[in-house]
Amino acid sequence: MANNYVFLVHGMGEHSAKWSERWQTCIANNAKLFAPYADGSAKLGDDVAFEEITYDEVFDEDYLSVWQDVAGAAASPMLPPAVQIVLEEIAQSPNAKLPAFFWKSAMDVVLWATFPQAREAVVAKVTDKLMAGIGRAQADGASIHMLAHSLGTSVIHDALLCGAAKPESAKVFDPKKGGFQWKSYTTVANVSRLLTASESPSDHLGVESFRPHNSRVRPGDLVGTFVNVQHVLDPFTFPRTFKPDWGNLAFWPERPDRYDELIHIHDLETQFDHPLVARRCLRLFTGRNNLGRPAEMDAAWHRYEQKYGRSGVAGFDELKALTEPDAERKLGAGELARYLATYAKEVLP
Repeated sequence: MANNYVFLVHGMGEHSAKWSERWQTCIANNAKLFAPYADGSAKLGDDVAFEEITYDEVFDEDYLSVWQDVAGAAASPMLPPAVQIVLEEIAQSPNAKLPAFFWKSAMDVVLWATFPQAREAVVAKVTDKLMAGIGRAQADGASIHMLAHSLGTSVIHDALLCGAAKPESAKVFDPKKGGFQWKSYTTVANVSRLLTASESPSDHLGVESFRPHNSRVRPGDLVGTFVNVQHVLDPFTFPRTFKPDWGNLAFWPERPDRYDELIHIHDLETQFDHPLVARRCLRLFTGRNNLGRPAEMDAAWHRYEQKYGRSGVAGFDELKALTEPDAERKLGAGELARYLATYAKEVLP
């Protein structure tokens, strides 16, 4: 019976059943770099159980299945005109890969940011799934941890706030009302500020409560320790970067800097494989606070540098230009769609 439950929350794009097996393999492979997992005297599964959280079905069932493709979405009067313009351009692109890539990898971000009703439905779905998983962890007497990536960081931010504010679920989500505090919360490619709610998804909180730098999703409140992993070259963290000034709270920023291909910079695996990230997260997830001896870290660094042979980047200039002169301003719906489309153009062959 595992003493720790780690909830895995995906980012943007399509995710089929058991999508998290890829993440679990990445985490397990990193664990095998360190004792006691390296020699097989202990297994990661003895210390950690994983809970997979998926929310794609809300976007698929209510929107994407109706529109069918980018051209269908562009013709929908439901979308803001500024978004429709961008989608029309994508649908007519001479690069045949662009519409399919955008449809599979970015339309959920557009829906989350543009449709308050979609946001509320996703939050309700995720809150229910979290409650079920917490119940299983409680039955095992286990600590609970969260690992969220990309769009999932915004989804979880809002879900935790809504869960804590709603009277029916506060006893689960709000430590001040007898609920559970997440022992650790790790965000990878945190876009919660980029995708901050324009309207409150809660009947019990005003929209100002959903500002990530000032919300209750912070160390010592809804979560214990907060780890924020942000690749220095990840273009999705250029605008409205998550960088709270939380003083002496248990907040640990990590900054990976290497990659193999531009299209993989944003991936969780690229960022989790950084030895300092892997060691910190595994110490939290397993409760083994001494994990990662000097010789093991040397070997981990060698593996990392061999696997990810590149640092520095010549691309993403167009993306950077879209955020100038003020990367802190909130992007409008059309600007966000343009940003996503420009990213797709830069990483596609």
